[in-house]
Amino acid sequence: DGRRLVFFQVSIRTRVWREIEPTVADFFSKHSAAYRRWYGGRAAPNLQVGGAPLFLEDLMAPQLMVDPPFPTWPSNDIKWSCKNTFIHFDDTPLVEPEPMNLF
Repeated sequence: DGRRLVFFQVSIRTRVWREIEPTVADFFSKHSAAYRRWYGGRAAPNLQVGGAPLFLEDLMAPQLMVDPPFPTWPSNDIKWSCKNTFIHFDDTPLVEPEPMNLF
C-alpha cells in the first residue's frame, strides 16, 4: 500500500522467508553471541518474526515526512563517526551564522 516501515523492520513474502530463515537465524545467533562477548551482559540484538508493523507515517507528523525521510547517507557534508553501536554526528553548523547587529 506504499507505506514505509521503520528502519528496523522488514516485510518479506512468507515463501521467501521459509527459504532463507535457517540462514538468517544462524547468522543472528552468531551475531548475538559476538555482541554479548564484545559488550558483555545478557542483552543483544534479536530477531522477531511476525510482529506488528510500525509505519513511519503513523509515528511522524505529516509535515516532517520527506522523500527520502533522511538525507542520503553518508553525506560528505556531515561529519560523523561510529562508536560501538552509536553513530555520532558533528553538530557544527555547515554555514556560520551572520553576526547580529544590536545597535
